Formats: sequence, C-alpha cells, structure tokens
Amino acid sequence: MESLYIYGFAAAAGALFKLLLLAQSITSSRNTLAFNLLAVCLILQNVFEALVFFYYPGSMPLVNFAAAGVIFSMALLSSSVVSFCVVITERERPLRLQIPFWGLGVLVASLTVSGLVVTGAEMSSFLIVTIQGPFYALFQLLIVSAIVVSTWLLMKGRRSESNEISIRSNAALIAMLPIFALGLTVTISRIAGMSFSSGVLMPIASTWFAWILLKSQGDIITLKLNWRRFWFHIRQALRSARGLDTLTLQEYSEESISLQITEAMAASNNISDAARLLGWPRETVSRKWRKLCKEEPEKMNSGSSALNESI
Repeated sequence: MESLYIYGFAAAAGALFKLLLLAQSITSSRNTLAFNLLAVCLILQNVFEALVFFYYPGSMPLVNFAAAGVIFSMALLSSSVVSFCVVITERERPLRLQIPFWGLGVLVASLTVSGLVVTGAEMSSFLIVTIQGPFYALFQLLIVSAIVVSTWLLMKGRRSESNEISIRSNAALIAMLPIFALGLTVTISRIAGMSFSSGVLMPIASTWFAWILLKSQGDIITLKLNWRRFWFHIRQALRSARGLDTLTLQEYSEESISLQITEAMAASNNISDAARLLGWPRETVSRKWRKLCKEEPEKMNSGSSALNESI
C-alpha cells in the first residue's frame, strides 16, 4: 500500500504545479484562456486521483466519490482539450466542433454524477481501477473521439501557413502526446477486458503537458512578471552555488528591463500598447525590443507583427 501513497503525492504535486501556473498566468488572450480552462480540469483530475490513492481502502465511500470525480473531470477535460486545440489552431467556425463535444462531455459528466458511468473503485493487482457502470462505453467514446479530433486539428495546424499557428500546434502536439497515448492505452485495455489504470502516469503526463507549453516559444502561456523575476533570482542562486559569477548590477538592470519588455509584448503583442502598459516612450520600447530580438532570435517570430508596426 506504500506505493499508493507515492501515487497520491505525485498526483498532489501535479495539481499544485498546475495551480501555481494557473495563478501566475495572464489571461490576456484566447489561447491562455483556453489553456486555463484545460488546466482547471487537469487540477480537478489530479486532486480526485490523490484522494483515491490516499484513502484506499480506509474510507471506501470517499474513494468511490473520488473515483467518480476522476471520471467527471476527465469528461470535461476531453471537451476542453478539443476547445483548446480549436482555439490555438484558429479554426474557422469553431463552434461546429466545440458544441458537440461540450454537449457530450456535459452529458457524460451528468451521468457520472448519477452513478451510471462508474459505480466505485477496486484494487486490481497493484492498480486501483474504476468499476464500470452501464454508460461507461459512452465515456470511452468521448475519450477516443476527443483524442482523434484533437490530433487531427494539431496536425493540420502544424502545416498552417501562419508561422505562429504552426509553432503553437507543434508545441501543443508534443505536450499532449503522452496524455493521448495513455488515454488510448487505458481505453483499449478496458475494452479488451483488461484491468488497467493510468495510476501515477496521468499526473506525470499532464504535468509534462503544462511544462512543455510553459517552455515553448508559442504564445499559449504568458506569466506575470513577478513569476519571471522569481526564476531570475533562482538562476542567480544556482550560478552562485556552482561558483559562477552572478550578474552585475548593470546586467541585472538590463535583464529586468528585458523581462518587463518581454512581458508587456506578450500581453499586448503591439509596440504602442506595450509602451502604454509600461509607461515608457514608444520609441524606447521599439528600440529595446529590436535589440532584444537581435540578441534572442527566437523572439523574432512572436514579435514580427509588432516590429512591422513600429516601422
């Protein structure tokens, strides 16, 4: 049973990481809003998974409730994944895909609350699996269809003529592959009659998803400036611990200015709006942004429209 506590701590850690990420993200764009909705569903799933692992078998009523909560959150997660992919790939007529999936997701979630999708949880080998109810097949249909449609959307997005859409789609596909692979594996195994559960793998896969998007060059997640400053000080401490020279006062000032400009551009993607946001002259922001893009070429793609606007 000690392994269950390890799974529980992994799920709780995954929920905490995504909660911190959610609290520090700027909801200034449709992409970030779509990610935040998806992150809320992932947090709910991780919390319910942690409850299952921590309280099995000591409090079975709570375990059964949490097992239903996992399915409930996964139903909404499937719909939010499709919506996320529709938004970041900028599909025409997005509601044509979003409405059917949200309708099916809400239906499955409602049936789960009624106890018609799963009826509880039980131990199988070293895994805790849900006990299937009469409408469990509908839940499986939702999972598989959401994975197929989302993969199709991201693959098409990668071939988009828009560089920004292509970068976003590629990052999202890499981030979501472990979740998709795990979801398909569990679903196919359960259909084949095997007792299989995502266990500790789903919290890891969902945390990988958030981490890859955080580190990607796309504009899906934009963090508040104080979070970036926090990581800057962490880097300073790590450099000092390795015996490396820390940044000078001038270098620190330049780094701080770069962070502020990057944050303002990520929130507005427009030189004039960024200047108003910072309270700086437009010419100053334009000059420093050009210099920053030359020093860090990967920023050039995200700032190309703003640079053109500054000419």
